[in-house]
Parts: sequence; C-alpha cells; structure tokens
Amino acid sequence: MKGLSPIIAMVLFIAITVIAGISVYYWVLPYAEKPVLPDTVYRSLIVQSCEGNVIQVKNGGALVIRNTNFTVYNSTGGEVAWFYVSELDVGETSYFDMNASLPGSREYTISQTGYQSVSFPC
Repeated sequence: MKGLSPIIAMVLFIAITVIAGISVYYWVLPYAEKPVLPDTVYRSLIVQSCEGNVIQVKNGGALVIRNTNFTVYNSTGGEVAWFYVSELDVGETSYFDMNASLPGSREYTISQTGYQSVSFPC
C-alpha cells in the first residue's frame, strides 16, 4: 500500500487549517463584538420620589456610585440643592438627605459630570 501523494497531503493540510481558523473565528466572535457604550450609559441615576429635603434615587447604571455629590437645579438652571451618595450599588434604591428642601409642584434636574441628566417632578 502506498502513502498519499504530496499534493493531496498539502490540499488536506490547507483545508483542515482553513476549517480550524474559521471555527476559532466564530467561537471568539461573540466576545469581540461587544459595543463600547458611552460612559453615561454605565452611570445613571433614577429619581423614584422626593419630599421636602429627602430624595429617593435608584442606581440605574451598570457601575456602583461611590463618593459623589449630585446637584439639583430648578427649571431656570439655578442650583437649589445637592446631596451626597457615599455608595449605591447597581439596581439599589435608597433615600438621601439634601442640603435644602425643594418647593413642591415644580420640575427639577439632577446633573453631575459623567452621568445622564435626570429631570423629575417634585
């Protein structure tokens, strides 16, 4: 019995190499195509409620919020209050004391660098 000719051996070698390369490509593809989102998508604050100088917020982002001051603005852009978040885990809701009471029945906005601005009624 004779062995394979060198030409047939080379064709088989190339075919096996191409199939292996394509298999590795499709195996790695789901890990490589994750979109890079802006930082503000990962950092999001959701206002659940507010009354007087107490505000209830939820961390709606994908990162833990730590040691951050949030500023509250009125509809004309004037700063009316602020509150400090020492730590708020992803998906966690908590109450925070603001440094001033918000007059009711108005629209307010929370703003902080790196976070989406959040408008809310109070």
